[in-house]
Parts: sequence; C-alpha cells; structure tokens
Amino acid sequence: MAQAIPSEGHGLTMLSLADFQSLLDLVDALLASDDKLHVVENWKTLEKDERLLTEAYRQVLGDAVLGRVIAHRKDHAAAENAAGQLRHTILQYLDMLFGWSNRYDDFLYYSPYEEEDLEFLLALRDESPLPVPSRYGLKGGGHVYQGEATGSAPERLMYYADGWRRLGAFIVDYLLVAMIYLVLKLLLGHPPKFDNPVSVFAIYLFLAALCEGSRWSGTPGKRLLGLRTLTSELLPLSFLHSFGRAITVGLIVGALAYLNSLLPISISVWTAILVPMAITSGISGGRCPQDFASWSMVANYRKFEAG
Repeated sequence: MAQAIPSEGHGLTMLSLADFQSLLDLVDALLASDDKLHVVENWKTLEKDERLLTEAYRQVLGDAVLGRVIAHRKDHAAAENAAGQLRHTILQYLDMLFGWSNRYDDFLYYSPYEEEDLEFLLALRDESPLPVPSRYGLKGGGHVYQGEATGSAPERLMYYADGWRRLGAFIVDYLLVAMIYLVLKLLLGHPPKFDNPVSVFAIYLFLAALCEGSRWSGTPGKRLLGLRTLTSELLPLSFLHSFGRAITVGLIVGALAYLNSLLPISISVWTAILVPMAITSGISGGRCPQDFASWSMVANYRKFEAG
C-alpha cells in the first residue's frame, strides 16, 4: 500500500528520511518473502534504528508499516493464501513496537481503513502484551525514552473523563433521544409534546446499553466528545455488562429522584441527581456512582492518545 513518506514537517531530518525509506524497503521485502516473513528475528531489524526512540518518528513509521500489513493481509485473503498470511506472533511483535492496538479508535474513525481491516487489532488489544526490548521503557504515558527495561510492554494508561465532558455527552444523547421520542409520538398519532421525561430517559438507557455494548463502546454523545465506556480492567463492555450498567444507572437515578421527593425543600430533580454524581466524580477523580456499582468507567480516550 502506498504511504506518504514523512517530511521535515514531522521534525525528521533528511538523514532520517533516508533511513525511514530503507526500513520500509525492508518491510516490503519481508512481506514479499513467504519464508522470511514468518521469522520474528528478521522483523527485529526494525528496532535497531535509534530513531524509534523518538515517538513522532516511531508513530509515523508504524502507521506506514500498518498500511503495508493491512494491504498484505487483504491481498492474501483475496487469494485464499493462508500460508502467506502474517503469523500472529509477528503481529504481536509489531504491535508491541508501534502500539497499534492502543490507537484502534483513531485508525477506525480517522483513517481510510474499514472496520474489517482492523479486526486483528482488537484481538491484539485484548491479549497480554509482549515484553518490550531492553532499550525501551515508558515515561509519562505514551512517551518513549532510552533507559532501563521495564520488563513489560507500555501500560494502556487511560484517563477518567471529567464531569463536564460527561455532562456534555449526556446532553447530546438526551436531545437526540428526545427527538426520537417526539417522532415516535407523531408516528403513533399523538401530539409531538415533550410530556414524559421518564419515558425519554428509559429510551436513553436502552440505546446507551446497545451502543456501549457494541464496538462503539459509547453513545453518540460520548463518541462525539472522545469518550469510551469500558470495564474496570479497561476492556470493552459486553452486551450483558452494558445492560447491567444501564439498569444500575436507572436504579441510582430513580433512588436519587425518590430521595429528592422526601426533602422538605423544593429542589430540581436534575439538581438532585447531578450534584451527588458531580461530588462523587470530583472525590474519586472521575468515576460516578454508576461506574463503581457496575464495575465500569468512562475514559477520555482523546486525552489518552494525546499522551
């Protein structure tokens, strides 16, 4: 697959460009050889380039290699040549070196690749990572530096989403569901009035469960603001888990609304619901009651990728 070679705009020197092209030539040669293709040691030549200790250089090279790997997989799948496909051990090694699986969402939404092209990255993301080479380590999230070995691959560090971003996502989702509710009323022959917020919230919970249990890992509002709903172990939610989380949200919101009805003073239902959640989120660093109760979390994936 043709990929653009980085220019000085990436902060790479002309010497770096020559080495970059030589490494891509090596990758092309390995992919063209059915014998050398399956030997991990042949691929380890890539890590000998000192410039891979520079994150920008490593990412641009990794993106170019990924394009070639995807093209190779598609070509061999079309030819039904299973023997010529890259072995999983090679994909694990390249993922360790370039961190592709941690950037799955970026590739899915901001690259020309189709979802089926990237399915192997999901499998890699869910596996135990390979040990990093002795000259690599991790410092400050995704920033690579030359130093002592850590003994394990870079952590998949995630940042909890802040309360304002989560509130913004909820407002987007709620407005979207309210529009769906009004359309449904119109189709059923009723006046399109917003007269039953409980029904709207129930529809929201159902759609949230469907979206968060899918490969989206989030509602439209969350996706728009760069958020993902994950398990406490930073894995995507299953449909069973996502529906359990939705039920948990409904129970907590219902309990807070009921407690509000018992207060001797008049407080908005939304205030009674959002304030306790905001307090919990502030104390815990980003997790709301429903996150703790359902063994889940909402991660700011864009902040994670920014490192």
